[in-house]
Amino acid sequence: MPHSQTGPITLTRRHLIAMGAGAALAARSVPTLGQDRDSRTFVLAGLDSRAPVEPGNTDALVLARVDLAAGTVRALSITRDLYVVIPGFGRDKICRAYDLGTRADAEENWEAGAETLANTIFRNFDVEIDGSAFADFNGFPEVIDALGGIEVDNPYDVYNPDRTRVVFPAGRITLDGEEALAYVRTRHQDGDDGRVDRQQLVLAAMLEKAQDPAIRGELPGIVATARDALRTDVSIPLQLRLLGLAQDISADDVAFGTITEFLTEETLPSGMSVYQADWDTLPAYVQSWLDGDV
Repeated sequence: MPHSQTGPITLTRRHLIAMGAGAALAARSVPTLGQDRDSRTFVLAGLDSRAPVEPGNTDALVLARVDLAAGTVRALSITRDLYVVIPGFGRDKICRAYDLGTRADAEENWEAGAETLANTIFRNFDVEIDGSAFADFNGFPEVIDALGGIEVDNPYDVYNPDRTRVVFPAGRITLDGEEALAYVRTRHQDGDDGRVDRQQLVLAAMLEKAQDPAIRGELPGIVATARDALRTDVSIPLQLRLLGLAQDISADDVAFGTITEFLTEETLPSGMSVYQADWDTLPAYVQSWLDGDV
């Protein structure tokens, strides 16, 4: 969707670093893969639920290809309203995969939702997922607050839904956990594209804060908080390797992208608004993009 008249956010190299490293820091590894395999593909998602026991839709969805040996990260944002085949459930928005899988499980374990989402990604993009991580409405603010808040370079005024007042003014703004959550979720003014841009800016700010020498000594505690706040099974050794990557990675070795150019907006007969994809070209593009060939 197009942005508002304020225009799109321009990403700096630092912003690109943040997106890739932020995805890597939250990613989980599947224990059977072993710790010596360096190239892995993860899915990172933000849930619209308030409690760890609740299922939820994925408001934010990122695929990340991380090569720990080469020190490279490629992260691709997947539009939440993309209309896909969800194995076992038929066609629906991709944001529904995790919720449907979790609710279908007898004990509503989050791992069932993660498996359904991974199967959905494989079914539609032919990309195998090695692991996943999910943060809900409570977990995300906890991580931000553990960092001591963040500062974001907000490119333009962000208004409340009826545009009667500015909620987030343009310029350098300071956000605590709940404020950061509101910032990355709002889309009334500029649609999904604007929301994705804000998610990128917040991840950039998180990395910037994590690289601040003043809090380097607190990072182990912050990582522990993140581990408790996320639905993930990242091993501690792998977390430490990913943390080292986030601190040392070079701007030339990180990229972030979207699939917007392959999508068209459509309203289904049911009245549901979705994005339809060019499935003749999109799967190959996603694979090539993660591989670094495009």
